[in-house]
Amino acid sequence: MLNPILGIGSRIRHTDYGDGVVVNLKSNGYVITFTQTDSKEIKFDYPLEIIEEVERDNDLVTYLMWN
Repeated sequence: MLNPILGIGSRIRHTDYGDGVVVNLKSNGYVITFTQTDSKEIKFDYPLEIIEEVERDNDLVTYLMWN
């Protein structure tokens, strides 16, 4: 099963980095700011625990082209 693409503002938990918030989307993954460390780029297929999901923008293709 594929993970949904999360929107900016989604709250997640990473096994190594702890709790974080999605702050940007790139073509191959998220930029997540973690409370215990700094920002990290995490691939879309990494198994994240979703704490609170925010819907992503419907125009993801255009958005990803310019980021």
